[in-house]
Amino acid sequence: MPLRYAWVFVAYIALRKAYDRIPAEYRFVKNQKIAYFFGGWCLFVTLICCIMGMYNKDPFTFAMNVITPVVLTALGIIMPKFAERERAKESGK
Repeated sequence: MPLRYAWVFVAYIALRKAYDRIPAEYRFVKNQKIAYFFGGWCLFVTLICCIMGMYNKDPFTFAMNVITPVVLTALGIIMPKFAERERAKESGK
């Protein structure tokens, strides 16, 4: 699942947006515009390669290559909401 590496570049871009609030001893690039360029370029190349790698002549394999990242991303969004609701129930008792 190389598509997971796209999240690394999304996180890099998000961290660069919080440049002033997060202190760091080392930065790959000090210029924000160049950092956004590198992060965006890496994200773009990763997404293109992953999308091109999803294609398969077998319809089942192709469907699984498309559905799996969508389902896992949805679970990653939904599960923290369930955990938050569960913690609220436990603290309310």
